[in-house]
Order: sequence, then C-alpha cells, then structure tokens
Amino acid sequence: MAGLACAWSLSRRHEVTLFERYSRPGLSAHAVEIDGESVDVPLRVFFDGYYPALLRLYRELGIKTEVINYSGSFSSPEDGTYFSYHNRRIAGRSVPVPRGRASMGAAGARIARDSVRLAVSGALRDLSTRAEDQTIFDYLSSSGYSDVFIERFIIPTYAAICTCSYDAVREYPARVILEYLRSGLFLGSVRRIRHSAGAAVTALTGDIAHLRCNAAVARVEALEDGVRVTVDGNTEVFDHAVFATQANQATSMVAGVSDEEISVLNSFKYESSTVAVHRDASLMPSRQQMWSPVNFWIDLAAPRPSATIWMNAVQPGLAGAKPVFQTWNPLRPIDAASVIAQATFERPVVGLETEALIERLDAIQQRPGRRVWYCGSYAGKGIPLLEAAATSGLAIADRVDRI
Repeated sequence: MAGLACAWSLSRRHEVTLFERYSRPGLSAHAVEIDGESVDVPLRVFFDGYYPALLRLYRELGIKTEVINYSGSFSSPEDGTYFSYHNRRIAGRSVPVPRGRASMGAAGARIARDSVRLAVSGALRDLSTRAEDQTIFDYLSSSGYSDVFIERFIIPTYAAICTCSYDAVREYPARVILEYLRSGLFLGSVRRIRHSAGAAVTALTGDIAHLRCNAAVARVEALEDGVRVTVDGNTEVFDHAVFATQANQATSMVAGVSDEEISVLNSFKYESSTVAVHRDASLMPSRQQMWSPVNFWIDLAAPRPSATIWMNAVQPGLAGAKPVFQTWNPLRPIDAASVIAQATFERPVVGLETEALIERLDAIQQRPGRRVWYCGSYAGKGIPLLEAAATSGLAIADRVDRI
C-alpha cells in the first residue's frame, strides 16, 4: 500500500517507474482465485475511525467498499469455545453482543464485563497521562482488568491485529493500542474493498508510466544528481528512488547513503507470520453454531494465537460456496489436500522505542539534497497497518513533489 499510494500520487505530476518483485503489484500479489472469486491473501479490512487517509484515498479513486460482519469466537484446547460475540447494528453502529452458551461461562462473563468497562472507562480518555510511557500489559495489569481478559482476550486479539507474538504485543505502547480502541474498534463498521483489493491496485496503478513486475532490484545507489538502479542485471538512472519495502530489505540494497540512516532502518523490528488458505473445517469451533467470521484458537503454551477467518461469511461472493478459510499462524495441522495457497510475511513490531525511531527517520528524510526515500507501514505512527502505509507513502510523495 505504501508504494502504490506513493507511486499514484507522484504519477499525477511525474513519470514514474514502479518495480515489483512479484508477478502482480502490491496488495494483490498473493491473491488467489476460488470459485470465480478473487480472494485477498491476507484479507484486508479497515474501519472508518482508524483509517481516514486510506478511506479518503479510496473515495478519491472511486473504490467501492462494503461493511462486513467481523465478529469473533475464542476457543482453547482446555475449554473449547469459551467466548463468542456477534455484531448487531444499532443506530448505525456495530455493537458487539455476547452470544450463545459460550458467553455464559465465567471466562466469557469476565471478558464481556471487562470489554464494556474498557470501552466506556477513562482508559480511552487519559492517553496523555498514565498510558504515555507504559506497555499495554503494564497498563491493563495496573488498571484492574482481570487476568482472563488480558491473557485470553486483549493480548490474543492484538497479537492477531498486529500479526505478532504474545511477547511482542505485551510490549506495545499502551497509547498505541488505546488509540486504536478509541477510534471505534468496538463500535465502528469493519469494511473491505468490494470484490477484492485488486480494484485498488487497478485504480492506483492506472496512471503509472511504467509498471514492471517480476523485477529483481539488486542495488540502489545514491548519486549527487540522481540514483543508479541495478535491476534484472541492467543499470538505469532516475532522479529519485523510493523504497516501499520493509526497512530491513532496504538496507540490503541501498548504497551511497549515511551510516546513520542504515542504523535507523536496521533498528526497526520484524516478526514473521504464515497464512494458509484452505477448506479444512477442523480449525473452526467444534460446534458449527459457534462459528464466527473470525475464530481464535488460544493455546497459551504457543508463542502466538491462531486466527481462522471464515471467508464465506466476510466475502459475499463466496456466501453459497463450499467453506473456505484463511488461517493465520496455524497451531493445528491442516489437511494438506485442502490447502489452496500459503504465504509467509514479515510484519513490523512496535515497542516503546519505535516512535523515536520514526522521528529520527523523518528528520533524516527532511535533509536537503535527498535522492533516496523510504516509506512503509513501519514509518507511520500507530499500529503498522494499511493506514500507516498509506500515510507514509503519501507523505514521501509530497516531499518529492516539493523539491
């Protein structure tokens, strides 16, 4: 998203060449065709309160979005499905309501109680005081929330949202997590692009002068009056180069830049995650009446949760099709014969030191005479999701424009 947003913005005034390592650009690089439907891998969702730049971009491009049901269930090896909720539309808002017998147990009751308390308490209003320099784990522990709520709901939920381990999400700044909650996670309408993210890719790349997929960029060297790019064994010269890659990928290719910026880029942390698209229903809750669009499997002995998305419930075009699932970090074996696609991704991890790193990178990119630039979800404040990526890419395009 960062590279597509940046290239789209620059292409309105400049001749842009976009190099893509995969056969399809950006958001649709790993998409698969199932029963005549293009299925995004991973699934891309967003909601109004936390994604203003992304939604402005989609509106400007005429990209249609649709509200989906993104309710969830939580299961464990010990307790089966111990908590489940569905989203009820009330006065134009999506309100999570506990459902079924799973919500009647002690764990479910405590989770429901603490969820309401967190949503309406001062926790979402005092971000500049108690939460300023605390991790989310320390903040919740010191604020009286139950261990069940923290360890079996909040930490797994955000490990999935942030696509990271339990240990990593415990170290997330409380302010970052609470800002996400305050922006409408509980009451906002979750959306996806109608049909698939391919619609966004088509719109964002429509005016780019040169789109070169399957491109192997080996080196980008900063010169006094431009950049020298080595790609597919050939050397080409451009006025500017923008890295819309992971920070740690940029440092393996860039040359002729300061040791300081290499050090800053290498300081951003990443964790890897695997996602599988399949038809194996054994990864869903054992009772089908407890199936939700998003289904967590919480094994506290594992380093991270598993989340299985029931694609038929979130993608209207699959509503009548044979069940299709998308599982992040499978903790239970998937029937190999049912696997349609699988991919591994690295995602940025945010800690108390990350905001200072972003500010250092921003200061470096404000220095005069720059020819090499960096954008990505890691370079935007908040959780490194589509919003941070879009914001980062548009900001770099604006800086290049002003030179």
